[in-house]
Amino acid sequence: MVQLISREGRIADEAPHESIKTRALLGGDDMAKLAQSLYFEPEEGTGVECKNMVRPDPFFMRSADMWQTARNNDEEIFLYAAYYDHRPLEGISNLIRITSVATQLYTGVFCHIWFPSFKNPLIVRAIVTKSGRHSTVLGTTYYEYFFTCNAQHKLSPLPSEVSVVIGSKCEIATNALDVRYPSRQQRLDFGICVSLLYGFVNPLSFIDWLEFHKILGVKEITFYVCNFDYRVYRVLKHYQEEGFVKFTRIAAPVYESHHTACSRDAKTYRFLQSITRQDCLYQNMYRYKYLINVDVDEVIVPRQHMTYFGMMSARDIQRNPNIHQYLFKNAFFWLDANEVPQHPLFLHHRLRTQNILEAQYGLNMYKAILNPTRCIIMRAHGCAVPTRNSYTQYVDTFLALKHHYRVCEDLSTDLDVLNSTEVCKTLTRNLTNDLTTLRFKDQLVKEITKRYYDIFLPLSDSETSSTTVAVAAAANAITTTTTTTTTTTTPKPNPPRNEHPKT
Repeated sequence: MVQLISREGRIADEAPHESIKTRALLGGDDMAKLAQSLYFEPEEGTGVECKNMVRPDPFFMRSADMWQTARNNDEEIFLYAAYYDHRPLEGISNLIRITSVATQLYTGVFCHIWFPSFKNPLIVRAIVTKSGRHSTVLGTTYYEYFFTCNAQHKLSPLPSEVSVVIGSKCEIATNALDVRYPSRQQRLDFGICVSLLYGFVNPLSFIDWLEFHKILGVKEITFYVCNFDYRVYRVLKHYQEEGFVKFTRIAAPVYESHHTACSRDAKTYRFLQSITRQDCLYQNMYRYKYLINVDVDEVIVPRQHMTYFGMMSARDIQRNPNIHQYLFKNAFFWLDANEVPQHPLFLHHRLRTQNILEAQYGLNMYKAILNPTRCIIMRAHGCAVPTRNSYTQYVDTFLALKHHYRVCEDLSTDLDVLNSTEVCKTLTRNLTNDLTTLRFKDQLVKEITKRYYDIFLPLSDSETSSTTVAVAAAANAITTTTTTTTTTTTPKPNPPRNEHPKT
């Protein structure tokens, strides 16, 4: 049941839409070389050799909303945030990590590192890493970049800001990012990072998802939101006031129009996913003992335990301190497989693919529970670049399975799957009736019923005509769930086989 894989080996199956250059960083010697480079000893300087070095004044900086910029001819960088990375137990010392979106970079990138008590900056060459996807806007292709700069100073001060310049190291900087230091607040056992919340999210399904994770033992969820329905905002604010949710507004630095700033069709949301993952990782590196990397249509569901704490304490889970992530196999639960009521989502939708079918189409998308202190770059399905001497454990489906609630035809939009109609015919032909979530039924129904009414009933009639109908339908679905047997409508001609784990 236990499988350990060194970081020198392939660490996860990536989604099929990743670019070839980016994917090459995740396999074999290439990934090992990339990880090694992020511990580098770069050239150093004091700034004295450059004349007229002046700390940038924020008033004169070029900026685009929350983004700051660096330009050199046709090269342009949009800078989001900078983080101080000092993990001596992992062999990492006095580094600054910077997240950005940029055009293809051909010339050198330099960091001007500013300290509170020094006039001149420390100037070093940055290590440049492509950390995510790319997308084309208005004829220009942009990439997600991750810069690493050595902030080691002979007098050992802590840096306060960092500027980025392109081309010449003595270029006058037009940006200055505050260096962020990881939170050292009270440590939580389990926290979730959601890389991006955008487009339409059903507010009732959203409540189902939040309450299910509360039951499983998650203590805090960090969201990055681009655009959403006002009802989803109301849900976020409700849980934020309880201290269960943190959320940050973010928008793409370039877009064709405000309508496409976070558009699924325009792919502009791809700018942001690597940015927000690294931000959540570095902000919560010491706050979350275990960081869970899932989206709002996914839940890692224990099959032998009622909480994540119980699952991670099982004898089949290795407590090796060198394990940087635990990977959980994916199974799709198709929302369009039958016409049962939608709410509560995790109780009604129980027809899932058999795992063997997904692997045939490159859809075996693992998700991770990871140790954030042993990860350098986090990707969609886990830690892409771990620290030295790190290992992965693949968790057996006997213990847990990642439930992925999707409409099959959406695969063509989100995952660039060719001939998605034919693929979906195959994936929905043989389904398993998975009853795992029914173990959580009583507690889940109790919690979400209260939340539905606490959040939506106080709204005025003019605001909630559609929401009120949805809440009533959800309440009826809950009653049906708690008073009837667990039968489901199954696509013919292949009836599902029941699968219910031991409790």
